[in-house]
Amino acid sequence: MLEATPWIGVICATVATMMVGAAWYGGLAQPWMKAAGVTEEQVKAGASPMLYVIAIIAHFVMAMMLSGLIFNVKPQGGNGMASSRGWASLRCRALLPTVFRCEHGR
Repeated sequence: MLEATPWIGVICATVATMMVGAAWYGGLAQPWMKAAGVTEEQVKAGASPMLYVIAIIAHFVMAMMLSGLIFNVKPQGGNGMASSRGWASLRCRALLPTVFRCEHGR
């Protein structure tokens, strides 16, 4: 299965999702901080390079699973197990930031 993975596409998807996230959160940082009652000092105090490492890994896993779904699932539902694993991985990836934030009391 890994030999059929379009690695360039997976890497491009990983980079693209990081760029979209940076643009999205960069543009919405100030309104979010105001709504959440968080100061810029609190954000900087909680900033860690590990957050970016976790995000890159999560985006990479998401891109891998999505490429697997796109290229391996047959029309009309063919392989239900692959579809459910893919869906579960995408949901877990979406929950990572929430779990990480709760774990550190934010």
